[in-house]
Amino acid sequence: MQVKLFKETVQQNLPSLGEHNNRAKHALSESIFVVCMGSNDYINYLQPGSNARKLYNEEQFGEFLVKELGNHLEASFNFRELLNTFSPHNCFASPQDLYRVGARKFVVFEISPLGCLPDLIDKTKPPTSCNEQINGLVSIFNSYLGAKTNELTSTLNGSTFITAKTYQLVYDIVHNPLHHGFKDARYPCCASGINGNRGCKPGTVPCQRRDSHVFWDAVHPTEAVYRRIAAECFNGQALCTPMNIVQLSGQHL
Repeated sequence: MQVKLFKETVQQNLPSLGEHNNRAKHALSESIFVVCMGSNDYINYLQPGSNARKLYNEEQFGEFLVKELGNHLEASFNFRELLNTFSPHNCFASPQDLYRVGARKFVVFEISPLGCLPDLIDKTKPPTSCNEQINGLVSIFNSYLGAKTNELTSTLNGSTFITAKTYQLVYDIVHNPLHHGFKDARYPCCASGINGNRGCKPGTVPCQRRDSHVFWDAVHPTEAVYRRIAAECFNGQALCTPMNIVQLSGQHL
């Protein structure tokens, strides 16, 4: 939905900019687009009676998601073609459309270890600190992702795709929280909801030291974890490859 709304905004407003149209297209090509997808797809895949599980085995599902992601990203390249074919009823609705509206710089994130989420641990009660079977499912997607982003960089003229390898960092934070400056990697900062609501219970008071927890609620990390990811991806040399975001921003297309 976010990609669809962005695409519609570009399609509807850029043609009316007249002499400023080229400046707007240049700004799009210099912008950095962050793509995070797949977590909810896997959470739905794990649900009892999931239609996706009836259609795809574990390997096929991971490969399918990465292929769809690649298709969506690729379709967002040809800005002129998209404007020529635009109508209110002819709108692409996927991240692939970003390339067609002029996006050239992408940061694509791996899926984090879902098997370590408090919500899924409480539901599946694994014998270890994380549900490694679920993590294995996610790793299938991640194993295909790097090759796909490399392929897109080589085939889509003028594009640069960065892969943010967040899985191992988050996994290590969960298993070695003290080493990373956290005290609690098992329980969220706020009490989770009930009846399938994974967010905080209304009216409850969250923990006082939020930065000491890895998880904010049953499914989301705390701001402290996201700050760590952002710092590594902006300035580090290992998390985001083949370059970090600062280096990507310095590229002029």
